[in-house]
Amino acid sequence: MRNSVLVALSAAMIVALPAAGAASAQADEQELNFTVTAISGGGLSVNTGGPVSTLGLASNGGTASGSLTAFSITDTRGTVNGWNAYLGLTDFVHTQDATATIPATKATYRPPSSAAGLVFGGTANRVAAEIPLKNDDTLFMTRTQRTLPSSLEIATVPNLNAMTVDLSGGVALGQYKATLTLSAL
Repeated sequence: MRNSVLVALSAAMIVALPAAGAASAQADEQELNFTVTAISGGGLSVNTGGPVSTLGLASNGGTASGSLTAFSITDTRGTVNGWNAYLGLTDFVHTQDATATIPATKATYRPPSSAAGLVFGGTANRVAAEIPLKNDDTLFMTRTQRTLPSSLEIATVPNLNAMTVDLSGGVALGQYKATLTLSAL
């Protein structure tokens, strides 16, 4: 057993000796770069532009109105397929008295006539000038007729003076909050 260990060590030293006496190797480096693009089956994502939009002050019996943050729909599917954008709204709830509510059906969304940022043709147009909202998803914009696939498209929906809430019939005075949900399919 002892002889086999010495033979193995001797063989290792013999192999190592010529390498130590050889000239140093030359090397060159190259940076590798590439870009990842979407493939069919990529995805759609949405962004509401921020956590809060505040409508202006309104008197009881009047209308609360104002702008919303800009929405964006990002398409990385790499296809010519379009998409549909939807809004869902919870009922407005008084911040001091949860029993005081304003139904989501009292809200109206006024989208711009089309989205900006489209590539390879087509349109992303609103389905109507005024969209009555509700608790369920409501279609407000459709993206169609893209002529070539795009690995990245970000459609932007500006929302200047886009929301009104009808306060007729009287409501409790104070601040109200609701959640607006943007989705795309």
